[in-house]
Amino acid sequence: MEDIGSALRKMGLTQGEVKVYTSLLELGPSSSGPIIKQSGVSSSKVYPILDRLILMGLVSYVKRGNKKVFQTTSPMKILELLEKRKEDIEEQKKGIKGVLPALLRRQKSLMSKHEATIYEGYKGVKTYYKNLLNNLKKGEERLVFGARSGYPVAKGAQYFFQSYHRNWVKNGLKTKIIFNRDLKGSKSTRFYEDLPLTQVRYLPHITLSSVGIQKDLVDILIWTKETALVFVIRSREVARTFREYFYVLWRMAK
Repeated sequence: MEDIGSALRKMGLTQGEVKVYTSLLELGPSSSGPIIKQSGVSSSKVYPILDRLILMGLVSYVKRGNKKVFQTTSPMKILELLEKRKEDIEEQKKGIKGVLPALLRRQKSLMSKHEATIYEGYKGVKTYYKNLLNNLKKGEERLVFGARSGYPVAKGAQYFFQSYHRNWVKNGLKTKIIFNRDLKGSKSTRFYEDLPLTQVRYLPHITLSSVGIQKDLVDILIWTKETALVFVIRSREVARTFREYFYVLWRMAK
């Protein structure tokens, strides 16, 4: 009965159910005593197992006096059981397909609550800022503090940011920038002071990185001698915290 037992296990029967069923196949119609002896399943477990096999349609019984005599039903019931399970699985698949779009939206919303990304190199920096420009709507605002070039950057990078901010204004986007005070009066900061929809203030501190806040994003831009990096955090809570901190500095700045 090993092959039959393996097949029954594969279709989902427990080890105890397989033992009781295969024992009945060997015994034929039988009361519980011989089933217990043949299967090796204890009396406390054999009755619940027989009940489950009866519910599956694999076993039936008749009463002879005060005793129940059990027997296996037609083996074709096994195929019927599998067909029924197949139908149930198809129904479950239909149900899952119906709610799958909602599940995916839920997963996406959970994943987007807290997300961190790094953009490395000049091309990576450009990619991030171009995506940011495309994803904001007219009237939205970007807050920046600690604005500074860091290590001297190529003129190409300076031109990119100037062109970028012109497009930013062209799209109707607003900006508040807090620069390091040592840059006040420089050609680069005068450029931003003269831009529409842009407010500039200064604080007496020196940083080698700048922090930008917009919607649910916080980005930290770092220029080094070797490369440029943007660390991006997507989190509504983190962005709210940085936004509150920005306005504390904004009230202090001149």
